[in-house]
Amino acid sequence: MSIKLHWFLPTTGDARGLVGGGHSVPQGVGRPVDGLGTANHFREADIEYLAFMRPDFDAIPPLPKLKAMFSRSAGVEAFIDHPKLPRCPLGKIEPSGGDPMMTEYTVMHVLRFHREMPLYQQAQANREWLRRKIVRPEERRIGFLGLGLMAKAPALILKQLGFPVSAWVRNPRE
Repeated sequence: MSIKLHWFLPTTGDARGLVGGGHSVPQGVGRPVDGLGTANHFREADIEYLAFMRPDFDAIPPLPKLKAMFSRSAGVEAFIDHPKLPRCPLGKIEPSGGDPMMTEYTVMHVLRFHREMPLYQQAQANREWLRRKIVRPEERRIGFLGLGLMAKAPALILKQLGFPVSAWVRNPRE
């Protein structure tokens, strides 16, 4: 049994909406891209699976054989009520260790506030010299609401950096 998986690239000219390549696609035009980033020819009627980051359901043609869709982005609030959302199962594609970009973003902002960067930036803008007591990581506890896939990786990294890390979880874990 083989599964056809096509990467469909509808976009309105915003490269952030593309999945599987980084090719610019004119508005209202979609095309699949293989793992090497080269365009393949296809018939929309043959597409069985749809993977996307930020979909433009107004630009996606009818896909009569669509069996399932897979979102790579966190949250579906932006499109779950779209009137042209195909009626088929919707799944989420997640890397096994969480989203590396979300981990970087979380750690960056924890360090930004730990080092009081907003305060230093304001002082610099005012041409003021600011002296602050240095707080060591072990002196500042970091808390997470939940410890699921998205929080686990940044929590482990922050712990490796010396921060005490706590998490509130709805259900006890081992």
